[in-house]
Amino acid sequence: MKRNIFTITLLSLIILWGLSCGPTVSYSVRDTYTEEGGVARFGHIRLNGISIPPVFTLVIAANGTTFRFFQLSGPVGPAGYHPVQPVRVASAAGRITREDLVRGWYEGRSRLGETPDNWIFVAWPGGSAFVSPRELQRLVKEMGLTPIPITKKQEVLI
Repeated sequence: MKRNIFTITLLSLIILWGLSCGPTVSYSVRDTYTEEGGVARFGHIRLNGISIPPVFTLVIAANGTTFRFFQLSGPVGPAGYHPVQPVRVASAAGRITREDLVRGWYEGRSRLGETPDNWIFVAWPGGSAFVSPRELQRLVKEMGLTPIPITKKQEVLI
């Protein structure tokens, strides 16, 4: 009897630990050759196995891990998503609406009350949102976001 209680308690703790870990953030880097002949250390991120498209300038995972999108500014260097110092997101006084929950995202710079814990913060030139990782592609499509170029266009002064 004591052994069964111990086993059940141990299994319960393992399950609770697994549920409380939150989303899995995967970060990988690979060398990418640019059209100009440069080599970029291109960073990719995945949340719970879902690839984050290269359209955001800033991504803050639910666990606070923060990534910034870098553009290659010389012949070699970092490009794509790379970890940076954590950025805090402000909380708003309002609550998320039922419509936003169904849609899976809402625009804003402040986290509304009762936003699901697994939603992430994303920013792009001209906007930002909180979004379920499952609805990232829908957000990208509805907002008309396009991939950020891997290299910065340098102005040529004549």
